[in-house]
Amino acid sequence: MADGYTIAIDWDNDGDYTDTGETVTDDVLQRGVVTFQYGRDSSRALSPPRVGAIGFTLCNADRLYSPENPDSPIANDVAPAARILVEETIDSTLYPLMTGRIDTFAVTARRGDRSVQITGFDDLSLLRGKKITTEMYAAQRTGTLIGIILDAVGWSAARDLDVGATHVPWWWANSDDAFDLLTELLRSEGPPSIAFIAPDGTFTYRDRHHRLLRAASLTSQATYTSTRTGLDCCDTGGFGEGGFGECDYGG
Repeated sequence: MADGYTIAIDWDNDGDYTDTGETVTDDVLQRGVVTFQYGRDSSRALSPPRVGAIGFTLCNADRLYSPENPDSPIANDVAPAARILVEETIDSTLYPLMTGRIDTFAVTARRGDRSVQITGFDDLSLLRGKKITTEMYAAQRTGTLIGIILDAVGWSAARDLDVGATHVPWWWANSDDAFDLLTELLRSEGPPSIAFIAPDGTFTYRDRHHRLLRAASLTSQATYTSTRTGLDCCDTGGFGEGGFGECDYGG
């Protein structure tokens, strides 16, 4: 596989990204480079989770992405909430960067600007505005209760939930917003607990002890140094002593 990123949209919602017009990488305009973000809505440790967002602009000079164009092979499939997949290949290894769904799809038809602006959200957005009701639970950990929220909203994708370090004496939902309930449980767990949708679409919950227990926090991921190497700037020794250094400065 060649190095680089790929963007695909599952227009016909059949679970793959291999049909006509679904690989849109070559149509992404440089002026609207792909941007995406997820994690927290600010840098504070107690900030609520951020719904992952993505945005990019496609060239539409051939009107492939125009739903009203009868000659477009995907005209009947272009619709809101189509799945988006962003991946990157580095040294022949494929890494997922984000999965989500289209939120806005705006076609620009001016003579000098035939393009489509697309924004989307990851599946954490499915919890917003979703009212749920549950039975009452006694002395359950936060991870178990987050799993109950996911069950109540009909979450069918993968999930990776820590058990949680906090026991909640009593917990229930009575026509409450699922996202608000999730935020309350994260506050009960305390920092640095977090919930997010991983790049491969897995709902992920980490409790307040995860940085003390997980290998990703205990094992060095990279090394940075200020020591110069042979590929860095050449030695400038000799300045102040009448010399010009090894690179013939001033010479």
